[in-house]
Amino acid sequence: MRHLTIQTTYAAFTNQGFLLNEVSLGADLVLTGSSLSALRTQIVEDNLYQLSSKASRQTIATAVIDRLEPLDDTYLAFLAEGSLELRKLSNLVLILLRHRLLREFIAEVINEQLLRFSYELKKADINAFFERKQIQVPELAEWTEQTIGKSRRNILTICSDAGLIEASIKGNYRIRPQYVPRALRDALDELGLEALLPLLLDQGAVRA
Repeated sequence: MRHLTIQTTYAAFTNQGFLLNEVSLGADLVLTGSSLSALRTQIVEDNLYQLSSKASRQTIATAVIDRLEPLDDTYLAFLAEGSLELRKLSNLVLILLRHRLLREFIAEVINEQLLRFSYELKKADINAFFERKQIQVPELAEWTEQTIGKSRRNILTICSDAGLIEASIKGNYRIRPQYVPRALRDALDELGLEALLPLLLDQGAVRA
């Protein structure tokens, strides 16, 4: 596997979701011999994921291939053949590598709650995070309110789809700590990415 790097630029990622089924199917096809070029053709031209808009197919193709491109067979197998838990967390790692704002949201909001032994994620805390970031980060200060809103919804959806949180009442969420499978933990250690374990809400890392 090529070295996986953590990107430090901010992006809204408003048009990219969790895409677990799409990434898992793509990983299975690559693992069984498909090239990334052939996979792109299957997604865009053959409509592998049954999307009505060609623009959507192109967007999803780029997202899926970006995630799969640097992976070796071991990690591809996590996504294609692993348990649901392993597939979700392996996919989340690939998103975290690219999504700085998501990393900061988990670290500064969700993990801060866990450090206080609280499993409630309040709407007010979520709003405060985005308001603070718009003040602190020049790039985010230039985002429109529409972009901020879409980014907020995207981040919450990714965290929900990954199993880190679940909707509660009145816009609040319940935090769901995880137990990272040993195979994924070992892979992150080998890649020098063990710092991502707290962002997976790993019980062995959050309070370490």
